[in-house]
Amino acid sequence: MDLEHFDVKAAVQGNPDIAERRRLLQSLLADKFHLIVHYETKIVPIYALVVSETGKIGPQLRPHSDDAQCIGAKAAPLPARQDPLLPFCGGFRVQDNDISNSSHENGNKITMDMLAGFLSRDVDRPVLDSTGLSGFFDFDLTLDYIASTVDRLVPTNVLPEKELASFVRAVQTELGLKLESQTGPTEILVIDHVEKPAQDRGGP
Repeated sequence: MDLEHFDVKAAVQGNPDIAERRRLLQSLLADKFHLIVHYETKIVPIYALVVSETGKIGPQLRPHSDDAQCIGAKAAPLPARQDPLLPFCGGFRVQDNDISNSSHENGNKITMDMLAGFLSRDVDRPVLDSTGLSGFFDFDLTLDYIASTVDRLVPTNVLPEKELASFVRAVQTELGLKLESQTGPTEILVIDHVEKPAQDRGGP
């Protein structure tokens, strides 16, 4: 599944919200790829995202303010390409800086659960929120490598050792959070069946 890739073009009518778009995408995958999945809860190695120092968060993690500049999900128009791009409310943005050989990641109006999911993409196990922090937050994270060009290990997309150490260090020093190795219940998506699209099987 990591060796074959497909381009999928799809269009929707109107302006469906994220939940409806996900439902439509699931329907498309089931129709075109005959995808059948189910979820199982298993006890697996995880990272618990915790606050490094009780009662204190890092300098680059702050409670979200309604005055904070970010683009609402339905706001229009977007800034011109030459303007500094503001992050979407409720989302994340990653920018690479080739001059300083670094990457800048930020999020606006995100929960700790959303942040844990975002951090999961760079480590070898799920990250689960154990911070006890509620509400919405904004954060800025600077990494001393170019995120888009890192040669991650296939198929887990884990950062190489040097970049992983830098990533963990930045999360702790800038956000005041750390990843603790534990085991815990995690919902796993299991693929029961999938096929190539009809045109790749010689069909119409």
